[in-house]
Amino acid sequence: MSTGPVRRSSEALGDDAVAAATGQPRATWFALLDAQDATTWTHKDIAAWLVREQGSTAGGRSP
Repeated sequence: MSTGPVRRSSEALGDDAVAAATGQPRATWFALLDAQDATTWTHKDIAAWLVREQGSTAGGRSP
C-alpha cells in the first residue's frame, strides 16, 4: 500500500497519454461528464457510465 500523497489523475497520467489511450483529450471526457452533472457521482458510477454510454473500455480507446 502506498504511503505517499494522493495525486490527482491529471498528475499521474498526462493529457497526451489520455489522448493516446482513448482517442480523445481529457477535456472532451470532462465535458461529457460535466454535461451529465457527474461531479456528484462515485468513481464506480463514472466508470459504468463511460462503458455503457460511451463504449469506453478499461484498457483503451472507445469504439
